[in-house]
Amino acid sequence: MERVAAESKPPLRRPTGEREAREEADRDQRRAGDFDLPFAGGRDPVKDAAARRAGSAVHAALEIWDFKDPAALGREAGRAAERFAEAEGLALRDPVARERVKQAIFEETGAILEGFLASALPARLAQASILGREIPVLFDDGKDGGGVWRGY
Repeated sequence: MERVAAESKPPLRRPTGEREAREEADRDQRRAGDFDLPFAGGRDPVKDAAARRAGSAVHAALEIWDFKDPAALGREAGRAAERFAEAEGLALRDPVARERVKQAIFEETGAILEGFLASALPARLAQASILGREIPVLFDDGKDGGGVWRGY
């Protein structure tokens, strides 16, 4: 998106430029591994990285889960969290920061799975037939004033 915005004529920018400046400061801080200060945007950089990567790890695990074996989901999510933690750590110079982010990713992945597996959704999914995964969906809810939903 940034590349498309930069190459647009005229360039696409937010009116104040504040968000771009905050994002640039966040990127610089993340690259430096400076986790002792909050991001310029006010977020905790460890929690931010952990949430992003843990969500990706759980998503990756759900993409291949058979909806039957919760332990298999946990194993797949653990493997994916390891890959994502490694990728996140490669961007950091400070080994202490790398370890903090890695630990936070594993904790957040576990918390997401714990909440998901404690819900009624896994039992519902176990009854479903898998017709396809990650396929485009277009759904019109058919209500006046309702909406059309698009996604995967």
